[in-house]
Amino acid sequence: MYKSLFIATILVFLGYSIVTYAESFTICKGENRTNCPSSVNFVIPCNESETPVIENECTVTENATPRVLPYKKLELSVTNGDKCGYTVWKAECHPMPVKTFTICKGENKASCPSSVNFVIPCNESETPVIENECTVTENATPRVLLYKKSELAVTNGDKCGYTVWKAECINLNY
Repeated sequence: MYKSLFIATILVFLGYSIVTYAESFTICKGENRTNCPSSVNFVIPCNESETPVIENECTVTENATPRVLPYKKLELSVTNGDKCGYTVWKAECHPMPVKTFTICKGENKASCPSSVNFVIPCNESETPVIENECTVTENATPRVLLYKKSELAVTNGDKCGYTVWKAECINLNY
């Protein structure tokens, strides 16, 4: 949601134009949130490590098993002040998604955002939709790519409320 996207390459894959990109985000560590740049995506207190934030943002799912993608971390600035000073990092997850789409789960399709790609009823899981969309065929063998699912919004209403996810298919072979 807060991540900036850098377009790196355009691939043609399964007849679609697919954009690959580097997913990057910034983290500020310090005592007082207001002393961090307003443009950072995450602020953590002095006594916490930036690593769990980076690993959470770079986690994808493969065969229902979470996996942390390789990432780069670059220190952008260090300033003195307060209890521990302020350090800002830029982190970038690699490799990047080759396909991105959204799913809404809820009782009434009309209550889901019109921009979502898929709508599923309360009693169904989003996983089959994600796995179907992230399936490629290589050498006549279907294979589900790695994927990352991020919750974008949750609202109350009707039988089960409404949840919107962003799903990203990731191919390590590109």
